[in-house]
Amino acid sequence: LVFAGIAGAQAKQEPLVKQVKTSIHNGVAFLVKKQNKADGSWEAIRDKSDGDKYEGGTTALALLALMQCEEIPDDPQLEQERQQAIARGLKSIRAIESTRVYVRAMQIMALVEAGHLESERGNRNADHAIIERNVQWLLEARVKINEEFVGWTYEKRPDSRGTDASNSQYAMLALWYARQAGVTIRRDVWEDVRKYYQRSQSKDGSWVYSPYKGFSPRDDIGPSLTMTVAGICGLQIATMELYGGRERCLPGGAFKNCGNYGD
Repeated sequence: LVFAGIAGAQAKQEPLVKQVKTSIHNGVAFLVKKQNKADGSWEAIRDKSDGDKYEGGTTALALLALMQCEEIPDDPQLEQERQQAIARGLKSIRAIESTRVYVRAMQIMALVEAGHLESERGNRNADHAIIERNVQWLLEARVKINEEFVGWTYEKRPDSRGTDASNSQYAMLALWYARQAGVTIRRDVWEDVRKYYQRSQSKDGSWVYSPYKGFSPRDDIGPSLTMTVAGICGLQIATMELYGGRERCLPGGAFKNCGNYGD
């Protein structure tokens, strides 16, 4: 009866598994088709009402999507096209030196992910210098008001009178990615990130796009699901980075302080 129950549950899951795999297949095919083969970018599918300020961001996002997909064994032709699209896209974003936090952050994440794929093949990350350069740029772009870190805004404006939770989330994620690629991120940076998310949380537990009235047209939207998820992720990641080193391996394989997070 137990095995029959398991088999029945697996049978019920199969249609959903097929839908997921089909959707991934279709998504990969869409991105491959939409890539500009001449320059390896996906910038043509972006709304360019803001001009070329965010050039490279859409390409990095498309690359992350393609690299996160597993191989497509049932369609060798599409798998080959996916690999070729990734190679062209990486060549494209390596040449980008943006003035925007979003783009610099996305560029870091895409290049780190590419490095992970290369390490699986036994190769080193050839983009380490670009990743380090972008990390330094993001650190210099941090906004401080009265010597207190308050997040990031769209550009490198450390003297800005306001920030937003969206740019701040992307920058924080990029630093986290970079750290996993071997870039040193000082402890005080993560302490500032954690304090930022603690201070910017509303009394009801939510986060808003920007607490600085008049700074952005979106600052009157109020609490949102997206910014609240970003706040939770920011707190979680900063805390993991701050306390990861306190789980020390003991003789016999146990870990001291494992799972002990009193805060």
